[in-house]
Amino acid sequence: MRMHSLQSIELDVGRWNPPPYAKQSQRVLVSELCTFCPSLKLVMLWIGHTRARWTLANQQWHLVVDIRQLPQHSNIWCYV
Repeated sequence: MRMHSLQSIELDVGRWNPPPYAKQSQRVLVSELCTFCPSLKLVMLWIGHTRARWTLANQQWHLVVDIRQLPQHSNIWCYV
């Protein structure tokens, strides 16, 4: 399945075993998502109350980690 117009996605990966805490494992996941959704510009990964926000800028992915966040208060759609 390809999603050519999808610009942002938000995933809860906190129940994965093991959770992708390491930056390298998150980068692999983001790269894999881009294989199927080449238009992605923002990937949000939730691990418990931690939000890992991956943004694409100048053809490179950048990570910002926000702790003590709540998924139900997320407003990812405001940034695209």
